[in-house]
Amino acid sequence: MEEIPRIIGAYGNIDADTLMICTAGIHGNEPLGIEALRKVFHILERDQPNFKGRFVGIAGNRRALAANQRYLSEDLNRIWTPDKLENAKNNRCQTPDCEELREICKVFDQIDFTQYRQKIYLDLHTTSGENGTFIVATNLAQSHYLTQRLEAPVIIGLEEKLTGTSLRYMHGQGFTSFAFEGGQHQNQQSIDNLVWSIWYTFLGAGCIAEDIIPEEVAQYTHLQEFTENLPNLMELEYLHSIKPEDKFKMLPGFKNFSRVTKGQLLARDCRGEVKSPGDGYLLMPLYQPVGNDGFFLVKGAQAMIDS
Repeated sequence: MEEIPRIIGAYGNIDADTLMICTAGIHGNEPLGIEALRKVFHILERDQPNFKGRFVGIAGNRRALAANQRYLSEDLNRIWTPDKLENAKNNRCQTPDCEELREICKVFDQIDFTQYRQKIYLDLHTTSGENGTFIVATNLAQSHYLTQRLEAPVIIGLEEKLTGTSLRYMHGQGFTSFAFEGGQHQNQQSIDNLVWSIWYTFLGAGCIAEDIIPEEVAQYTHLQEFTENLPNLMELEYLHSIKPEDKFKMLPGFKNFSRVTKGQLLARDCRGEVKSPGDGYLLMPLYQPVGNDGFFLVKGAQAMIDS
């Protein structure tokens, strides 16, 4: 298998006002984000568009990607905590996933974040359930000018429930941070969704003009068709956390944004039936062997966006 470079690519003027960093493969069983980044850099190098910014694409958990596993010892998207970061930066890692964190931080250390007026962090993901196309925003008011162009529901309240994410860390570094979930892990259409998200983030950031978006991206309409009947904004109502000893098993047939009702049977574990605590939309039902989150329940939300 071809080794994945840590830096997938870089494009644009290093002295620009805007820096956009994009990570993919933070989870090793989500390789399609890497393919999406490669496709975007291929188009950029092919077309050489007028690009007002600096764009850097970074591979996440390369060791886990090589093994096609979500992680090897600990979830790379749960260890961006002060203690883990200190261990990583001081070469005190005890797991291969912490080594990945150390290597990513080393790349970040080579970039002077302070020289950029606008800093954007986009983290690409896919899900084990079908129809998994949505946005996780760290700060809705801050990121709305970017996410409103992406034709996907925005989920608020979810990121706050997950500790040690790269989103939270990069937000603390002064970045407008959000994740784009592009669809199901092995669905090739997810690559198109992720490519779309990158180009339209370029547009929202002012890095490109709309007529520069390549035709193969501009004509893509799957996202609009999929999301047109969903609320634009949703809020987390419930997170069902699990442990390996729970022997959690999701019932078959659920997709992202399946409507569920209070008391509906959703899964089983070592204690018996697991039922929905309320009405809403199901999010990220767990259909993979590894993970700490069985499912999420979200509802439509109203929010004021600061202009």
